[in-house]
Amino acid sequence: MKIKTSELTNGALDYAVAMAELGCEGCLDRGLLVHRIGYGQPAPNYSTDWALSGPIIRRERISIMAPIVRRIGKEKHALPVDYWRAMICTDENEPATHGRGTTELVAAMICFVTSKLGDEVDIPEGLL
Repeated sequence: MKIKTSELTNGALDYAVAMAELGCEGCLDRGLLVHRIGYGQPAPNYSTDWALSGPIIRRERISIMAPIVRRIGKEKHALPVDYWRAMICTDENEPATHGRGTTELVAAMICFVTSKLGDEVDIPEGLL
């Protein structure tokens, strides 16, 4: 089932990160890794495990920005931003890839998946 990359969460996000990181859609079946990690193993918890995601963040040079309160113009009105943001800028001549999420890892992994697989990914229905 096609889903917007920006809407990925939990197991669906981990599955998409595994597809992007391992580079083998054919290795994945109904959300379970088949070849590289062993048949029937769920995708690693990239969206919650720094030990798995940290190397990706470092290698891909993903910048992570904390939630902030934005000031609107010179007025004293504030617009709270309650999500983490992530960005990959690979070349000054290309637009940056962005991601946002409820945690820094979710934002970074959405950004990573978007940069590798695009704005939509095909996710098994059982993971949604």
